[in-house]
Amino acid sequence: MIILLFSLLISGFCLLAAWALPAYYFSKGIPGAIILLLIINYIVHFFLVRSLHRKPQIFIRTFMVTTMLKLFFYAIGMIAYVVNFKNEALPFISWFVFLYVMFTGFEVYFISKALSRAKASGSAN
Repeated sequence: MIILLFSLLISGFCLLAAWALPAYYFSKGIPGAIILLLIINYIVHFFLVRSLHRKPQIFIRTFMVTTMLKLFFYAIGMIAYVVNFKNEALPFISWFVFLYVMFTGFEVYFISKALSRAKASGSAN
């Protein structure tokens, strides 16, 4: 639920930026990028939280695999967009990197909170 609120906050910021900035600073592909980031981060968050209740080695492997797959899908999404819309490449990549940093910060914060709760309750070894 909190990831949806975070995504709405980010979407509002992007809408405000699209309104305030000149058109060449903003890409029309940003709403799709937000949806891509939201879906992938939601799935990754689900797997990471689920792996917290197992052995620490499973959590570490899950984290590494999901991070690798996430970066792979993000790279495919960026390359596909840039190939199809070459004139919007720079603004799209810039905004995508900004959104990636925001969503990754969100993910790290909430996973570290969940990890400390799991350690406190004794469910993580």
